[in-house]
Amino acid sequence: MAVGVSFDFTKMRMAWYSESSQWWASMAIAVIFGLGFATILTLVVVPTLYVVLYRAAARLGLGGLNRPGDDELATKPVMEDF
Repeated sequence: MAVGVSFDFTKMRMAWYSESSQWWASMAIAVIFGLGFATILTLVVVPTLYVVLYRAAARLGLGGLNRPGDDELATKPVMEDF
């Protein structure tokens, strides 16, 4: 439909640039670009935002991966409280 080709079922032949194919072309182009835009958002923008927010939270001390040696600090008993 996006290229202007439709099939005429009453005469059983291909129709090039018919009235119906001209009407459907605008909608087909909008759907194609919408799917492309949604794909870019899903595969590029969303993971990038996750990484940016994750790194910002790690810098502020709100999250992040454990670094080597962080486990030892969390499991050591603090003797100053006794």
